[in-house]
Amino acid sequence: NDTQSSALESSPDESSNQSAEQQSGSEEDVSPSEPDEDALSTLSGKTFRGVPGGFKSGINITRLSLTVYNLIKKNDVTSLADFDCHNNLAWMPEVVRHLEFEIPGFQFFCLEDVMFESMIESEKRFFEDHGGVTIRSLEMGNKKSQYPRADMYFMWRFAHEVGLLRFWAVLTRVKKLGIKFIAMGNNRGTDNSKFQLHMRTETVNLLRSPIFLNPPKKVVSNLTNKDFPHKGSQQLVFYEVKQLRPGHL
Repeated sequence: NDTQSSALESSPDESSNQSAEQQSGSEEDVSPSEPDEDALSTLSGKTFRGVPGGFKSGINITRLSLTVYNLIKKNDVTSLADFDCHNNLAWMPEVVRHLEFEIPGFQFFCLEDVMFESMIESEKRFFEDHGGVTIRSLEMGNKKSQYPRADMYFMWRFAHEVGLLRFWAVLTRVKKLGIKFIAMGNNRGTDNSKFQLHMRTETVNLLRSPIFLNPPKKVVSNLTNKDFPHKGSQQLVFYEVKQLRPGHL
């Protein structure tokens, strides 16, 4: 593969690393019992409270789906790319169904790294009744891969599954493409000692070395419980891409 050649720049010292982790973006309350006033679904004529079901496999799909829905509606997003689409099939198709109805010309990209392209056929069945959906695989570490110019990228477990090198390649391309927003799964408190170049890992802390992103614009917690199959809890961090730390991207 023609992998990303820039790799990672030198990390800041540990003291700076720790101070950044202690900072956080604004905590966004997206409790399904108290939805935002503007989260009105014209598809049903009722307030959208997230995909029903509560916790599934340790993930609160109701809260997570409402979070994504609200971020899209609040930020005038008209296209979304999901970079680990197979992880979100329990709730993403329903969110996309609402957004397609409410946002004219809304586009959704269900994307997989080539290592997961066997998932694509089953994903087509989940989205077969949707109009503006593109499902395909990408060789994430290849500079020649064509990434969609969506307004927002969503990566709930992407960094965990593809390893540091491919994740960094995608993050770098996101910055160069001028993508507006990015939302990613993050495991606060993890030291990243097991985050390897090419291997999957249970937990990733994006605010610590070797990624060391600046504090996000928004943080949404309470998305997982003790049944979450991976170590520790996982939150969602949301960035305006133009505000990602320029010294690292």
